[in-house]
Amino acid sequence: MFRPVHIQNELERERKKLLDAGDILVFDAKRILHDQQFTEKNILGNLKSYNKSFGLLNEEGLNKEQLFTHTEIKNICIRYRLRFVDSDVYTGEFPYESILKIKDLNELQRKDLNYFKVISTVDRLKHPFLDQDTLLFCETVYGNYYLIHRWGAALSARRKWNFFFLRNFETILLFTVLISAFLTLITPTKLMTNDPRAEFFSLYRSALFFHILIINTGFVVFYLFKKGIPFSSSCWDSKKL
Repeated sequence: MFRPVHIQNELERERKKLLDAGDILVFDAKRILHDQQFTEKNILGNLKSYNKSFGLLNEEGLNKEQLFTHTEIKNICIRYRLRFVDSDVYTGEFPYESILKIKDLNELQRKDLNYFKVISTVDRLKHPFLDQDTLLFCETVYGNYYLIHRWGAALSARRKWNFFFLRNFETILLFTVLISAFLTLITPTKLMTNDPRAEFFSLYRSALFFHILIINTGFVVFYLFKKGIPFSSSCWDSKKL
C-alpha cells in the first residue's frame, strides 16, 4: 500500500505537475534577463554576479531530466520535511562516484564548479552514518539545480503524513481543528449538559467544540515554542539543523 519514497521521483512528479505554458514563459524570460545582464556593457555593473557565474553550471548540453527548479525543490522539501542546504553543511563523506561525476562536469565545461547543494533529512545531515536518501546538486547559471548524484535508502511513505501538520501555519491549524472536532463528536451528550431535551447536535456541542479548540490550540502553541520546532515552510533551506 505504501511504497518507499525516492526524493528524485517525487521531484520529477512535481515537475510534471508544475510544468505548463506559464512556467515555460517564466523560464524563458529568466534566461533572457540573465543573458542581458552579462552583455559587454553590463558586466561591470554586475561584476559580482559575473564572477559567481564561473562556478555555476551552464545548462547547454546537460540532461534536462536532471534539472530542477527552486520551486520544485522547495515544494518537495516542505512536503517531506527535508532540508536543502549547502554541501559544506553535510558532515559525512560524499560517495566516490559523485566526485568522479563532478570531475567529468569540470572537464566538460572547462571550469571548477562551486555552489553545491544537498537534499536530505535533518537526521541524515546530523548523523551521516544513517542510510537515508540524499541528493547532490550543482546550481546552474539560470538559478536551477542539476542533480549530480543520489545515494542512500528510500524514505518511508508515511513521512509525508507524519509531518503533514508541520508544513505551515495552515496545516497545523487544520490539524488542531480536526482533532478538536473529533473529541467533540465522541463526547456523550450527558457529559455536556443535564438538559434531558438536548439533542446530539446542539448549541451545547458547538460551545464544547470551541472550548476544546481553544485548549488544544494553547497546548499546540506551547509545545511548539517549548521544543523550538519550526514549520517546514520556514526551515526547509535553513543551515541551522
